Amino acid sequence: PARTGPTTAGSSTSVSSLLSRVKQEVERERWGDPEGDPAGDASEAGEGDRYLALVKRALQENYRVPATISERDRMYLKGTVVLWIEPDGNISRWRIEKSSGNGAFDDALERTVRQTRLPPPPDAQRQLYRSTGLAIVFEIG
Repeated sequence: PARTGPTTAGSSTSVSSLLSRVKQEVERERWGDPEGDPAGDASEAGEGDRYLALVKRALQENYRVPATISERDRMYLKGTVVLWIEPDGNISRWRIEKSSGNGAFDDALERTVRQTRLPPPPDAQRQLYRSTGLAIVFEIG
């Protein structure tokens, strides 16, 4: 009788060939701005959007999750903070606009804001972020 499946010897070659093709397809599917946020999902972004992503990333990198916050709560907690940003990226003041409802989360967010140094805002938004502020919805993610 004739065999219809791959032979054992050809099987490893076929699998590695298939895996190689899949890897090439995945690589081809990746796109986006190298300066963009790796977690972002927008196909286009203006300078303000990119800056917002940079600010969120800087806060995320400096945020230390308090041990008293459970794993479950970490998935749902979020708070809104308004940052007033100087042209050099210094945060001159901030305000918790909407509390997360968890004091430890909010306290850690305030410590993070005090410790974070931001890149300078884009020219077009410098005056706005300095006078009106930039609202950030912060979550542990």
